[in-house]
Amino acid sequence: DFYRTGITLCLMLGSTIASWSMRRAEIHLLLGHEDGGLEEYARKSGFLKDWRRISRRRLLEVLSVLMMMLSCLWLGDVFTEPSLESIIIAVCFSSTAVGCAAVSYTQLHIVAGMDLAVDSFCINFFREMDLEQALN
Repeated sequence: DFYRTGITLCLMLGSTIASWSMRRAEIHLLLGHEDGGLEEYARKSGFLKDWRRISRRRLLEVLSVLMMMLSCLWLGDVFTEPSLESIIIAVCFSSTAVGCAAVSYTQLHIVAGMDLAVDSFCINFFREMDLEQALN
């Protein structure tokens, strides 16, 4: 089916571009780096445990959606009418879906950390009413 093949190729292209863009933006420097990073700030500010708890929950949510989507694809399409074409498309779509899920989880993980960082800063600022102290 040309339509499904085209959709799968577009998803593969989008997933590849998203992964490449995150790598090009050096996302690993934001999360953890020898000079600091979000993880080091979380450790200093005391919200690392909350961040890990939220990220674990988000990981389970992303994996649940991924497993449901792949189960529906494989049970509804490949196992009911097995053909070489449907298997190839399902394998390509499955690998693309895993890539999209990884990109989505990475973004959710970073946003959760930044959300807690902003909350921590605001609480520290209003507690001390000193900008320099709130940044530390």
